[in-house]
Amino acid sequence: MLKAIAEMLPRRTQNPFPVICGTSAGAFNAVTLAVYAQSFRLGVQYLDKMWKNFSAHDIYRADPLGVFLNSARWLSGLV
Repeated sequence: MLKAIAEMLPRRTQNPFPVICGTSAGAFNAVTLAVYAQSFRLGVQYLDKMWKNFSAHDIYRADPLGVFLNSARWLSGLV
């Protein structure tokens, strides 16, 4: 979505969002957009490269034990 917005805006546009926030992995997006506030397009390009180099295990535990423990936490929260 950010990439599409960046392509629609003029090349040297500042960050168009008055408020930027994120939680967990989304905090990477928020921090990057804040750092590149003067050049929204450069910030989005950096994010695009960054997320293309991540894999699931960089963000959360994707091994069988991690998946089981995470599922157990969700289930216990529902009960």
